[in-house]
This record gives sequence, C-alpha cells and structure tokens, in this order.
Amino acid sequence: MSERERQLDLWSTFLTAVETNDCATVQHMRGQFTDQKLGTALVDAARFNSVEVVAELLTNPKPDILMYVHDAVMRSAEKGHVDVLRIVLQHANPSRVGVYTLALWGALVHNHPQCVEVLFDLSNTDDVLRMAHERNAKPNAAWDVFEQNMAARQKTVLADEVEHSGGARGLRKM
Repeated sequence: MSERERQLDLWSTFLTAVETNDCATVQHMRGQFTDQKLGTALVDAARFNSVEVVAELLTNPKPDILMYVHDAVMRSAEKGHVDVLRIVLQHANPSRVGVYTLALWGALVHNHPQCVEVLFDLSNTDDVLRMAHERNAKPNAAWDVFEQNMAARQKTVLADEVEHSGGARGLRKM
C-alpha cells in the first residue's frame, strides 16, 4: 500500500468515526490530520449531528479549525441539529450576523423551530423577512416560531416606547 493510499484509508476511517459520532476514535486519530482537514470534519460532524465529535473537535481549536465554524453553524441549522448548533455558536464570531441570518433562513425553510429559537436574536430578521417575501416562503411550524418571536419583540419595543415617554398619550384632537 502506498503512502497516499494509507492516508486515504486513515481519512476514510476518520470520517466514518465523525459520521457515527465515535468520539474515542476521533480523539485517537485527530493528531494525524491537518487543522484544515479537521475543519472539514467539523462541518461533516455538524451535518451528521455528531454532538460529541463536534465538542471534541472544538476542544482547544486552532484558528484553522475555527475558520469552519460558520459552515458548521449553517449545516447544523439546515439539518435541525440544535445541540450541535448551540456548541458551534459558542465558537462563532458574533459580528457575523449575515451567517446567522442565512442559518436562520435555512432553519425556517427546512422547518426546524428549535434552531429558529436559538438563532432568532443573533440574526437580521428584516433580511429574513425580505428573503421570505422574495422567495415566497411556505408556512410551517418554524415560521410560526419566527412570527411569535417577532410579535414578542414588537411588544417589548412598544412597551419600552410607552415607558420611555412616561406612559402619556398625546393630546386628543377635538
């Protein structure tokens, strides 16, 4: 067996461990791969809902692995893997609102209400509403959660406005 074939075989074994959430094998083998490959494995783990593997790959991650976190956010939201989503969000850059907005869109389109709950406050909801209008989004349970969160946000904003203005209403016109 050539060195290239051996490396491909190792990588195949590693990816199988990633897909099946075999954390022990991932821990044992992770030192044999570049951070870039481990980043790719992180995205696969998010896609396959390999919660323990995601947590393992994000233990003391190097910047080359963290470059893939936002892809993992997208995949976990699209697939409805809320536990993985919560883990990867701990390592994501909070200023990347566009990524969260697209992830929220993916959760909405694929009907994953729990992911909508997690991503709602991180996302630009105006952009989501624009996309929904442009793409003729179909109602589902995830959209119901989105609309409930929008209504709650609007209620909070209105309550804050009333409190800020002293609760006074304008003068009535006669």
